[in-house]
Amino acid sequence: MQVRPSHFVGIKITDPSVIGNLVRIQDQIRCPRDMERIPPTEFHITLFVLHLGAANPEDDIVVRKQWYQRRVRGTQRDQNQTNQTMQVRPSHFVGIKITDPSVIGNLVRIQDQIRCPRDMERIPPTEFHITLFVLHLGAANPEDDIVVRALNACNVEPLLKDDLIIDIEGVSAFGKRVVHAGVKYNETLRTLNQKIQQKFLECGVNVIEDKRDWHPHITLFKSRNSGSYGIDEYHWKPFETDVFGTQFIHECELLKMGAKDKTTNYYYSLGKIALREKGMS
Repeated sequence: MQVRPSHFVGIKITDPSVIGNLVRIQDQIRCPRDMERIPPTEFHITLFVLHLGAANPEDDIVVRKQWYQRRVRGTQRDQNQTNQTMQVRPSHFVGIKITDPSVIGNLVRIQDQIRCPRDMERIPPTEFHITLFVLHLGAANPEDDIVVRALNACNVEPLLKDDLIIDIEGVSAFGKRVVHAGVKYNETLRTLNQKIQQKFLECGVNVIEDKRDWHPHITLFKSRNSGSYGIDEYHWKPFETDVFGTQFIHECELLKMGAKDKTTNYYYSLGKIALREKGMS
């Protein structure tokens, strides 16, 4: 005798962006009248079906199942809380400010031509920069011992023998959340990044390791919040081979995330790292 399923275990779809996209597709598909359109409140993924007959939440077999699930969830929650405690959020970064007027003008021109959704934030030209790496210093001040030691370690002797010149070219994106201008591969820039990170680590600075490949870039647009849809590729694709110019780099800075210098509208700087001695050729 074949038993018909009466229940199922499922995962509810809750992400507003996903739901909105699914509804948009529903609106575009012209279905016959004998097809039922599923309301967004019922969007789900079925894991498997089962037969419980007319079981109630209070029935023994259901209660035992729920007790086991709560135990598993509790263990997972404890593990997640432990991971979150161990994971330190970045508070500062070492960055290179984009200062060349020609490069800035070309980047602004591209921003004007890319039509971004309203939930994408346009980065002002006073904030154009390249991030070398991020770190955690909490509420550190320029006078704090660890900051002074780290900056002094980088300024004891020149980090570079020759001028650092980078080419800014191409537009790309990280998923749908960040649109950026690219930096042409430069071995000297990568070596500089590694040298400064090493000196910071030797001074006890909590440098946050990024397991992904480093892709130096200049952010042009970014999503305002985690729930926003972002930007589709066709908006920036026509500019993926554009060339924006050359930037000469003489220094980089230790900068605080989310804090602005009222005079320059750039990030608040805890100190600068000179890459070459003045007068060197």
